[in-house]
Amino acid sequence: MIRITVQGYLTFKETVGKRQVSMPAGNSLRDVLAFLRQESDGRFREEAFNENGELREHTAVLLNGMHYRHLPDGLNSLLKDGDQIAIFPPIAGG
Repeated sequence: MIRITVQGYLTFKETVGKRQVSMPAGNSLRDVLAFLRQESDGRFREEAFNENGELREHTAVLLNGMHYRHLPDGLNSLLKDGDQIAIFPPIAGG
């Protein structure tokens, strides 16, 4: 098993919080998000994911400080012990 730290920010701070997640080795960033989607309250699911269960375009997910879109394997990036995931809700402003 590997241990990963997951931190939710802004409106996700309350629903995701900061927690340690234990996952079997070989799991990806996508797997952790699916786990969080399944176990979290409706607000997180509605704000972070679309009706097909896919991550919304403007939900920011960082793995060790790097946005998943900039990782070679994106959401399929395999996790290792001690990785840190940060999740930010879509932000609008003007």
